[in-house]
Amino acid sequence: MNNEIRWFARLGVDQGHFSRRDCLLLQKSLGDQADLMDFAQRLIDDGIVETVETLEQIAALSLSKAKEGPPADDPFEEKTAEAQAPAAAPIGNISLRSPGASAPAVDLTALAALSDQALATAMGDLLRESARFGASDLHLSAGAKPFLRKHRALVTLSDTALSPELSMRMNTALLAHWAAPLAKSP
Repeated sequence: MNNEIRWFARLGVDQGHFSRRDCLLLQKSLGDQADLMDFAQRLIDDGIVETVETLEQIAALSLSKAKEGPPADDPFEEKTAEAQAPAAAPIGNISLRSPGASAPAVDLTALAALSDQALATAMGDLLRESARFGASDLHLSAGAKPFLRKHRALVTLSDTALSPELSMRMNTALLAHWAAPLAKSP
């Protein structure tokens, strides 16, 4: 893979548009001689990314960064942070479990017991872990099981539906956490 594709993959994974696994599968199917346009087109053809403009922006930045050399954290090398990530990532006082290659799972009872500050921290961790999983959306609705959207597929995070109270707290935890310091500003 050339530096343009390495940067394209690094930036796309970091921004949550596709996963490292997607990149490795594309590398395997396209081979090491593929160019940036082949790689980007395949992401669209396979339904992994739907917005051409997004890929164009990533490609433009990749072309300029490739002049500097490969990214320090090459997504095609085995020693990336994602490859070394543990199967279970701690989230506050709860555990966000990733059984095998499947989606994270969340213990809603543990989340409900957290303070507002701890819940805000847990929600930040949940969003980061969801992005690492390659999800494009996190859905938290009262009366429904929480789920992620990844490549148009819906993946549940819990077997339990969210209560109206917990849904409201989870959806507003980060807002309240960040709005408090702003309210104190002159």
